[in-house]
Amino acid sequence: MSALTQNVHAAGDTGLNKSSVLIAGEREAPLVDGQFTLAEQHRVLGDIIDSGQELTTVVVTTADPDYCPKEAMLERCPDLGLLVLLDLGTRVAIGVMARG
Repeated sequence: MSALTQNVHAAGDTGLNKSSVLIAGEREAPLVDGQFTLAEQHRVLGDIIDSGQELTTVVVTTADPDYCPKEAMLERCPDLGLLVLLDLGTRVAIGVMARG
C-alpha cells in the first residue's frame, strides 16, 4: 500500500483565490474542489496529468457552483464522479423546498 500525497493548487486573484487539493494514491487521485476560471482548470488538469494518476472523483465542499468541475475537466474525464458535501444551511433549505 502506497502513501497518499497531496498537491495544493492555489489560484491567485485572477482565479478568485480558489484552492484545489489533489490527493494521489497508487493509481487514482480524487480532487477536492474544482477551479472557477478556464486557465486555472487547465493548470489543475496539468497537475493531474503530471501526477500520472487517474482522476475519478471531485469532492465539492460547498454548495457554491464555482467549486464544481467545469467544461475542461469534464471533457478530459467524462466518467468523473461527483461528491457534493452540502453545508447545514443548504441542506435545511433543500429540505424546506422539498416539503413545499
